Amino acid sequence: MSRKKLIFKNASTTYFYSSLFFPKDTWEKVATLYAYVRTADDFVDEVPQQPETFAAFVQETQRICEYYALAKKVSSSWKAGRHLVAEYHQRTEYTDIIQPFVELMFAYHISFLWVHAFLYSMMSDLSADGDWIRYTTRKEVNQYIYGSAEVIGLMMSQILGLPKQAQIAARKQGAAMQQINFIRDIHEDCELHRTYMASEVLEKYGLSKLCDIPETSNRHHQFAAFIRDEISLYRITQTEAEKGYGYIPYRYRIPIATAARLYAWTADQIEADPHIVFRKKVKPSKYRVFGTLLVVALREAFR
Repeated sequence: MSRKKLIFKNASTTYFYSSLFFPKDTWEKVATLYAYVRTADDFVDEVPQQPETFAAFVQETQRICEYYALAKKVSSSWKAGRHLVAEYHQRTEYTDIIQPFVELMFAYHISFLWVHAFLYSMMSDLSADGDWIRYTTRKEVNQYIYGSAEVIGLMMSQILGLPKQAQIAARKQGAAMQQINFIRDIHEDCELHRTYMASEVLEKYGLSKLCDIPETSNRHHQFAAFIRDEISLYRITQTEAEKGYGYIPYRYRIPIATAARLYAWTADQIEADPHIVFRKKVKPSKYRVFGTLLVVALREAFR
């Protein structure tokens, strides 16, 4: 099994098995993208965090980008960058993750501004000496969502060759999934000394001590109301995302709609029992993924 496939498979049941419906050449590109973003994410999610390794990963991304940009300027072909990397670049254990991603950037016109936004959001997850990472306003949370998820939707839209009209929906799809990630992973994030729930919102529900689990458990009704309201916001975002499905060719739409439906299933489970997020991580089995894929394939055939 290739390294990028292993990273993809180990990181997400939902994304990996849903993605198998992509044509093989498209799947390879999606896996290249996912391996890059997942590797960067792992540096900041591991305990302890790896800030030096993350910084080196970012610097190597920039250096390899510079080789390809120089090649494009001098020879009018970014592909000549491969020769520059082979001759001048000091390879690391992450070069085989970074270089294919950089080639995706040049081949599919993925903006470096999007990549920068992603890496900036990942950097914001780094904490000094275990300090807590908190967000005061929903606007701050949304800025994080843009860099950590919406730009991934934009990158996917480029890889799939979607029209520019699809970009808003692509951003919304990334945002919707991230909103559910934040809800599903409340307990896990608390253990990592961070929360993506805005303080100004938590205070409205009397949940300023969200990560004090006994305290939050005592505020059962307030927590349930908070979670259900957040899920309602997710559903609004997801509805906006689905307005762009018509731009996506059927074969590409199946894995995307399958992943979205599985996130909706996760939302349903949590809405029915909000405190489940403190007991376990809600995620579908691979059998549910395949069952959902079949249902979605039939439904989308008539969209």
